[in-house]
Amino acid sequence: MGLSGGTATSSGQYMGSTAGLSALLGPLRQSGASISIGSADYLAVMKRWAACSGRSVGSCARFAPEAFVARSDYVGDLLSARGRAAAIEASRSATLLLDAYGGAINQVGADATAFVHRDQLFSIQYLAYGAGARGRVNTAYRQMRPFVSGEAYQNYIDPQLSAWRRAYYAGNWSRLVRVARKYDPDEVFAFRQGIDQ
Repeated sequence: MGLSGGTATSSGQYMGSTAGLSALLGPLRQSGASISIGSADYLAVMKRWAACSGRSVGSCARFAPEAFVARSDYVGDLLSARGRAAAIEASRSATLLLDAYGGAINQVGADATAFVHRDQLFSIQYLAYGAGARGRVNTAYRQMRPFVSGEAYQNYIDPQLSAWRRAYYAGNWSRLVRVARKYDPDEVFAFRQGIDQ
């Protein structure tokens, strides 16, 4: 789901009939939400996700993506009314992309893999394009501070994140350093804000 300019939008894909999807979305439709569904073949769906609808595959390959600024957070508890209001306000500065967690993600223990964020409800990616993008993202990020867990997605390297070891890896840090020393003593897989030895 995305929040931008105070408006929530959600998009996705469903492997099944439009009638089946319509039935699943019935409760959402009853809430008054505006819903648009349709069907497409695999290539059309992939082009849509790549922001390349209506263009040839060749022209999509030449597509020059726009530079952007992003940061991330996790939310571990249901947002209060104040938290929801803060998210809507933050979305006036930057787009907030919200990805639901739970289910299979949370069935694995936080210490079972390198990925520690197993008890979170959802992630937030703050995103902005163009001039002033960093300032807009930082404004949205600050507005959400009281409502987030302090964890961050380790595959979105954030040069502004000072406590990144805890935010990315939490209690897994020491174990991951031991694993890196054993299996990557020459630091072939080392990267900025990665598992340093």
